[in-house]
Amino acid sequence: MDHLVCYLAGNLALGATEGLPISSVTLNDRAKEDLDLAERLAETCWYTYTMNPTGLSAEITFFQTQGDKDAYVKRTDSHSLLRPETIESLFILYRITRNEKYRAWGWEMFRAFEKYAKVETGFTNLAKVTQSDPEHQDKVETFFLVSRHFLFAYPSKGRDSQVLLPPVLASRLYPTRHLRIQHRSASPPQIPSRP
Repeated sequence: MDHLVCYLAGNLALGATEGLPISSVTLNDRAKEDLDLAERLAETCWYTYTMNPTGLSAEITFFQTQGDKDAYVKRTDSHSLLRPETIESLFILYRITRNEKYRAWGWEMFRAFEKYAKVETGFTNLAKVTQSDPEHQDKVETFFLVSRHFLFAYPSKGRDSQVLLPPVLASRLYPTRHLRIQHRSASPPQIPSRP
C-alpha cells in the first residue's frame, strides 16, 4: 500500500458526513459504510507507522496473509518523505467522530516526526524508517511544509476548536460543502469568447 492511499480515509469521512460531526447528522446505510471504511483504512495507515521502530511509515508497505508478519517493507521502499496523508485523515476523523484515539495517534505521529526527522534548520526526509536510527536525507518535500502537519497534530495535544480547518491547510483536495455565490444581476456573468 502506497502511503498516498491514506488520504482516502479523510476523503471518505468527509463524504459520508459532508464534513459535519456525526453527532449532528443522520447517516444513511451508504454513509455508515463509507465512514466505517474510512475508520478501518485509517487504522491500517496507523499500523504502517507503528510497525516501524521510528513510529513513522515507509513510502510503501506490503501486506500478506501468510507468514508470521501481517506486513513488511522492502528495502527500496523504506524511506519516508514525511507524507501528510495519514495525519490529515486522523485530524478529519477526530473532528467528525470525536473519537479520542485519533487525537492520540496524531500526537504520537507528531512526536515521531519531532524525534527522528527534526534537524537544526527544520525537518528532513529519512532514508530508512525501518531502522531505529534512520539516516537523514538532507532534503524535505514542499508538501511537508504546506500540509501543516503541526496544525493537524497540535489539537491532538489538548487544545481544540469546534470547526474543521479550511481545506487550504490540507495537502489534498478534500471535498467540502458547496458554496453558492449570488451575483448582483439576475443573469450569470458572461465569459468573453476567445478571439
